[in-house]
Amino acid sequence: MNSQSNTRRATAVVGVLIAIVSISLTQTPIHALSVPKPVLAATATPVKKAVELLPQPKSGFPPGIAPESARVDLVKPSFTNPGSITNPLLPYTKVDQIIQVGQKDGLPHRTELTLLPGSTTVNWLGQETKVRTLQFVAYLDGHILETAIDYLAQADDGAVWYFGEDVNNYVAGKVETTEGTWHTGKDVSPAMIMPVNPKVGTAYRIENIPGTVFEEATIKAINQTLEGPRGLVTGVMFVEQIGMNGKSAIKAFVPGYGEFLAHTEDAAVALPTDALSGPMPNELKALLTGATDLLSAPEPKDWQVISRTLQTMTDAWDAYNAGKASDKFVLLNTQFDRAFTHLIEGSKELDIRDVHKAAFDVAVAAVDLQMPYRSVVESDLTRLMLWSNRTHIDSLEAATSDVAGDIVVIDLILGRVGHQLDAAIGKDLTTRISAMKKASSAQDMTGVAEASTTLSKIVSTLSCKPNSVCTY
Repeated sequence: MNSQSNTRRATAVVGVLIAIVSISLTQTPIHALSVPKPVLAATATPVKKAVELLPQPKSGFPPGIAPESARVDLVKPSFTNPGSITNPLLPYTKVDQIIQVGQKDGLPHRTELTLLPGSTTVNWLGQETKVRTLQFVAYLDGHILETAIDYLAQADDGAVWYFGEDVNNYVAGKVETTEGTWHTGKDVSPAMIMPVNPKVGTAYRIENIPGTVFEEATIKAINQTLEGPRGLVTGVMFVEQIGMNGKSAIKAFVPGYGEFLAHTEDAAVALPTDALSGPMPNELKALLTGATDLLSAPEPKDWQVISRTLQTMTDAWDAYNAGKASDKFVLLNTQFDRAFTHLIEGSKELDIRDVHKAAFDVAVAAVDLQMPYRSVVESDLTRLMLWSNRTHIDSLEAATSDVAGDIVVIDLILGRVGHQLDAAIGKDLTTRISAMKKASSAQDMTGVAEASTTLSKIVSTLSCKPNSVCTY
């Protein structure tokens, strides 16, 4: 994350947290008039429905948790239409994909959050609820870091509830741990992840299994203003979250985005929230074309070819930045600028491996810049092609751990777009990815190279039309 954006957003957070508003209410007694009281017919006393509370753990909490009197997540929720998640501060079924970018340990940190199609049924405390699934993918310095499938539903009162997640934490392209995984079930309740009509001072537990997972949020401010992807955003809610280790962090939630300001990354673009009308600027097309050409470039005999491509991209980037300011996405521009600078510097070393790595990062950043002008499936298919190209390059260098991580990402992206592909094409892609997995497990890098090349060619020929499946 660039320091200027960090400073602006940090200033906004500090300003919110130190503001204390004191309201004093007085009440004037109302005296009854001396008039005869009417005789009222006897009426039946309404019977109050018993409130059923969720079972709560009794111990194992970190210090500093909110008192039970502040919590708004104690009553068992009811779900009539759980798959429609439209809570303004966490509108998962209204947002198809969000890209978050930032820095972690001094390295580029990027996440993709994508709503998956369909629903799945979860059994909990003797009842069933159909929940929606959200795919979370995190990258660190261009390598797979973490994936999660989150299970969510909206209660009848509008609050959003968390039914668990399947987490994979990666090291060198392989799952190292599944720490953070949890599920509702026979003895485990869902946890509130977003209340309805939030009020300052109230609290709720996003995860509530002390010893396994625990996260509690206390609302610190509502209806605030914050710098967004391309201008100010309003209706912001700030919360302080306490985790299992007792450490706290500030997060922000924004209408149209959901989680907006997190630990190491901020929301950079969301669809359809940030969709722009009109044709995509030619400059953005030129940037992706140039990066893709460099990504697939063989060992060059004449580095002037690469130099000319970089100059074309530089001209396109300068022209784009000279255009309409309201169409610029601050964090996406920063991400691209950083990657493009690395590409230019890397090319000076005359090492094609450095060029390939940097060109991939530039291509990913260029796809993000194009997102407001494209559908999510179009962007994801381009990402699928790029990761196939990268797999081919990594296989030629016999980078087995990188290849393993590349194939994980390819599989995840196919999981996002598979339902929008022609059935025969989807089956073909699945078969070829399975072949890559098999070759990778056997450390057959020649087999991986052949399969990834074919996959890239197939994906590059696909065309997607609105309200239709993608086909050749």
